Amino acid sequence: MRSNNIASIPLTATVLLACTWQAPAMSLLEIGILTCKHLAAFDTPTGSSLVCDFQTADGPPEAYSAIIEKIDSGVELAGPLVWTVNTNQTPATPGSLAGEYSRTPGGGLLGGRKKTITLLPAKDMQDTAGDNLADTVSQMSVVASN
Repeated sequence: MRSNNIASIPLTATVLLACTWQAPAMSLLEIGILTCKHLAAFDTPTGSSLVCDFQTADGPPEAYSAIIEKIDSGVELAGPLVWTVNTNQTPATPGSLAGEYSRTPGGGLLGGRKKTITLLPAKDMQDTAGDNLADTVSQMSVVASN
């Protein structure tokens, strides 16, 4: 009988390790700033067409266009939308910001070509009420411009 209990120890240890092991957290690296402005003054917040520039610290700006698909209710977009661009993959390739973005539980937007880009509202860009309008966007589609 004792040999059966001893034989189960490796299996029990394996199950415990499998249950408690967690994948290492992927840290995000800030790679630039995405600034978007309204294409037309008469757009409603949802469906707004935006022209965007992605600026890295050491490269030329990349042009993008975007459409806001969903925004918090009652929000009026009156100024530029500014996000820090973050990824766990370096370097980001030209056009890698293109794709569908959705709000994450942490408050940023996750998307891009391979869902490896996180857009976080830039802390130093606030309107007169102290709000960052980029924080109100919950779904957006981004396309690389030629």
